[in-house]
Amino acid sequence: MERDGLTEEGAHREIHKIDAERRQYIKRHYGIEWDDPQHYHMILNTGQIGVDRTASLIVDTALYGNPT
Repeated sequence: MERDGLTEEGAHREIHKIDAERRQYIKRHYGIEWDDPQHYHMILNTGQIGVDRTASLIVDTALYGNPT
């Protein structure tokens, strides 16, 4: 928001616009829906578990194959 001089509402609009453009790009070039969970090995909600826990889960999974 600060970098682009956006209000919170403006930032939300920009995020939705960029997401829509990315969704269209992936659909057009790869023929898939970008939010289909079958295309991902792991989906983590950083808003729920935080950045530190997210990083820990990724590292544990990469090293040991099982998140702890």
